[in-house]
Amino acid sequence: MTMVQLREKSKDRGILRGRKVFNLVARAYGYKGREMARYIQKSPAVITRYLQEKSSLADEVEKVECLKKRANLNKHV
Repeated sequence: MTMVQLREKSKDRGILRGRKVFNLVARAYGYKGREMARYIQKSPAVITRYLQEKSSLADEVEKVECLKKRANLNKHV
């Protein structure tokens, strides 16, 4: 999935899931809702709705967190 697809108006299930995971990960990195909304060209209300679905996307977020940890480990090599 590309950033272009995340910014489109598409309501494809896979793209919606990608947007939600993107926003949850961005939140974990400290980004604010308005910043995320501006970046993917959606309203802040949509971002808030995506962030409320955190529990249903826990597996995907955990995968990204594992990648983040791995990347930090590689920096010390």
